[in-house]
Amino acid sequence: MDLEQPLKRIRAQIKFGRTEGVSEKLSALLEHFRGSSHEAVILEVYALGYLPDVKGFAEAVPLLERLLSLEIPDNVRANALGFMSLCMKRLSVVPSEADLNNPNLTHFMETLRSGNIFDFDANPNSLHRYPITRDLELAKRLAWNQSIESPFKSWNGLRSKASAQRNRYCSENLISTARFGKIITSEITDICQNRLAGEIMHFFDDIYGDLSEIAEGKAVGFETDLHKQMWEVYKRKAFPCGWMDNYPDEQLCVFIPYRH
Repeated sequence: MDLEQPLKRIRAQIKFGRTEGVSEKLSALLEHFRGSSHEAVILEVYALGYLPDVKGFAEAVPLLERLLSLEIPDNVRANALGFMSLCMKRLSVVPSEADLNNPNLTHFMETLRSGNIFDFDANPNSLHRYPITRDLELAKRLAWNQSIESPFKSWNGLRSKASAQRNRYCSENLISTARFGKIITSEITDICQNRLAGEIMHFFDDIYGDLSEIAEGKAVGFETDLHKQMWEVYKRKAFPCGWMDNYPDEQLCVFIPYRH
């Protein structure tokens, strides 16, 4: 059985993130070439090329132990030892639930329950460093247009990246947010349904979504810079609706509805 072509195809799959079936293919190659001079290169691709990307820490440990028992170059050995250390660290983390009694989360929820931030009658002077609009249609375009023209950025794209950062932190630290979703997200949705009115209702989904994301970061102890900036705007009774110029320079755009 030729090894070069199968490994070449597998490396290409890994490179482009097409990981379906990779584990099975590498396991089959490893079984076929076990004890041969090709075993080390298969183990290297498996344990150091594939498993770090998919966070296969438990699966990697026996493969790394086998790799380290073979004659391998110094740089491969160093990489294997480094990843082994990371695996043992990750596997020693005890799974936990998001802390719903976190003081930062408690204060956040008290602020929401008071209802003051939902007036959306900000003093523009308190937001002097941000581009401000009172134009509802412009706010909609800034918030929702995925392919908005320069100098603006996709607001949904930036928020998705911030959420992914926090989700990655939860995954790496084995923090479950299931209970958070049932209790806190549900309450935030109810609060928004009872408090939002007028023009700002156009952004109902955005607002309860933003506030839930911010709350989750406080519950797990990992708040992204974007979520921190968004919360500062909400606390000033305005709606963060977009981004102008290069991120992360402070060019968050805000909407203040007219009061009728």
